[in-house]
Amino acid sequence: MLPQKWISKLLSLSYEVQDKKCNKNRAVDAMSRVEHEGAKLHSNAISTQIPLWMQEIQASYEGNTLFQTVIQAKSVDAMSFPDYEYKVGILRRGGLKAFPFQALYGYPPHQFSIGPYLYNHQIEVEELTQERIKVLQLLKENLHQAHHRLITYADEKRLEREFEVGGKVFLKLQPYRQTSVALRKQLKLSAKYFRPLSVIEKVGKVSYKLELPLGSKIQLVFHVSLLKKKVCSKYFPLVNLPEFEDEVFKVYPAAILA
Repeated sequence: MLPQKWISKLLSLSYEVQDKKCNKNRAVDAMSRVEHEGAKLHSNAISTQIPLWMQEIQASYEGNTLFQTVIQAKSVDAMSFPDYEYKVGILRRGGLKAFPFQALYGYPPHQFSIGPYLYNHQIEVEELTQERIKVLQLLKENLHQAHHRLITYADEKRLEREFEVGGKVFLKLQPYRQTSVALRKQLKLSAKYFRPLSVIEKVGKVSYKLELPLGSKIQLVFHVSLLKKKVCSKYFPLVNLPEFEDEVFKVYPAAILA
């Protein structure tokens, strides 16, 4: 529909409306102005180069059944094998897309890049760069020595312990918490290891199941670090106190050698 302002102008003019049928009724555009009879059309194509390493990667897929299966599945359904991505003839496997440090701690590692300053012509900048390299190397060596020292001190107190089933062991308990096995009046000054207990079963490589007294409310399986082997079979308590003479112990010869 034409606007109202053009209707008055068209009414005063004489014109003829012609209707073309079929393929002759078409709008005028750039292609319609071209003479199709005897005209020659030219096709302009752009060629691209495929690197040699891409051809080598594509050739390596032929001998691998897994890659062939993934490529065929991705060609039919792009959503299959979500861990893989197939584009431009190259099969890629998705990952975390992050450095190992960032994947472990959740933030990118600190950058200590000094590459642009290594070959600087200014003497002050070069000296500062070399000094920084020495300081970083010294820090790394100190951290390595401290870490090795901690490991050495920790290994000095570690012993390989192994107990037999049916043997007797002493059990180390927390005096203020695990009081159902043995209760002492002075918990802070009481013994750390309690009564010899029998080993019922070995659980895994470093755990043992003990025979606890009735009424105890703790678990029966303990780590080997909480156990100590009972060496002697009998106890020999000291009945009589030693004699003193002027606040000094009396010394008696044990045996005459000559």
